[in-house]
Amino acid sequence: RFDMSGFSFVPQAQVEWIKVRFDEFIAPHHEIVYLEDGEVVDGRIGFVFDKQWRSDSQNRASLSSGAHLHIPLDGKTATNVSGVHLVSELKDVALDINVGFDYRWGDNILTASLATAQGSEIEDYRASLSAQFNF
Repeated sequence: RFDMSGFSFVPQAQVEWIKVRFDEFIAPHHEIVYLEDGEVVDGRIGFVFDKQWRSDSQNRASLSSGAHLHIPLDGKTATNVSGVHLVSELKDVALDINVGFDYRWGDNILTASLATAQGSEIEDYRASLSAQFNF
């Protein structure tokens, strides 16, 4: 974490190993389904900027923004459905960009965020707004 003129810059890196397993089952149309391979290794590298303001002990606000590259390092998932091999493998590097804001006064909180993930195999947009009021 690096603090610069009231802003914080946080570089981030992560390696994620995901393993999925499930028991063989019979689908609704009598297909036999089982997992052949379910291991994936992904990497993520990026940063987060944030700024916090405090007017007094009861009121504070923060603004944060970040960008991350999601990089598939190894793996795929393979499923067998009645002898048909289905393989899913993400080969694309995706960029995730987000911005968020929250304002807190007393025990009350207002939060808003926007995010997008973009790559040749993925396109995702998200937005959220939430409020918590305590009486």
